[in-house]
Amino acid sequence: MSEVCQKCTFNITSTQQKIKCVRCSKRYHINCMNPTIGELQYLKDNKDKWQCLTCIESNTKLRNTGSSSYYVPDEIPASVDVDPNDGQLNTSTALAHIIGQLKTVLEVQSETTTSINLCHEKIDELNNNFKKLSDAVTTCEKNIEALETKNVILQRENSEIKEKLNELEQYTRKNTLEVYGVPESPGENIAVVVQAVANSIGFKLERWMIDTTHRLRKNANRPDQARGIIIKFVRRLDKEEFMRLKRVKRELKVSDLGSDFRNLIKQDNYIYVNDSLTVTNKILLNKAREFKKQNNVKYLWIRNGKIFMRVNEQSRVYEIKSSNDLRDVH
Repeated sequence: MSEVCQKCTFNITSTQQKIKCVRCSKRYHINCMNPTIGELQYLKDNKDKWQCLTCIESNTKLRNTGSSSYYVPDEIPASVDVDPNDGQLNTSTALAHIIGQLKTVLEVQSETTTSINLCHEKIDELNNNFKKLSDAVTTCEKNIEALETKNVILQRENSEIKEKLNELEQYTRKNTLEVYGVPESPGENIAVVVQAVANSIGFKLERWMIDTTHRLRKNANRPDQARGIIIKFVRRLDKEEFMRLKRVKRELKVSDLGSDFRNLIKQDNYIYVNDSLTVTNKILLNKAREFKKQNNVKYLWIRNGKIFMRVNEQSRVYEIKSSNDLRDVH
């Protein structure tokens, strides 16, 4: 348990000089008694006889030093040697104590400074790392921007390549027609069917004019529908003449094929003759038909494998090469 000075009320540490009253056992800092050099030496030598002011109110001489009073005998014993250096020693002790405390403070300050410097180093390191990350992010953003630009260019080039390939494929079909609406019959001769279609529109068909002709594959979406017939001419001139005569004939039905086809069902079915289109152009044609319905477009037709559209008699003619071209139709 800490001892408390009854004068200054502060704790008395183990390194401080103290004195205890032999009667009440209360303790005091010796320095709090403000003794002279001679009195100080006496107090040190007679600790076992010292009494505080309260305990010696009678028959004692009181010395009042302003802030403290304590017991002093009538005479200082002759054996007490008064050394004028005692005050200096006490001051030196106090100075040594203060210097020790200052050293402690300086050590703490040094440690704190070291810790702060270390924190600064860590902060500098973090700032450097952050700058590296920031530079890396900036580089990535530039790379992404460059890749996005390159991607746009590649997409455009890819679209152009696809468009050219589609044009080339469509060009290979320049001599080819497709006929729809002619019912199938068991054991039919396609050459005879094609000849009957040619006769019905007034086209004089010779065998040498045809490179190949056959039925197309079944439409998975319309399994009950008769398969179309593909006709590939040797010369483009003959194909275009065939198409011209079909446009003149306008409406062509199964019943127009002649007596040899009277046994076919659906005699009132219309027969359609179209340019043979690539898969891409067929998809585009379906989009154009949907656009025509939704936007009150009056005309939509195909000529030499190309799709054309016209809003009305007064509007311009639009060639539809891609779905983007539909936006320009007005």
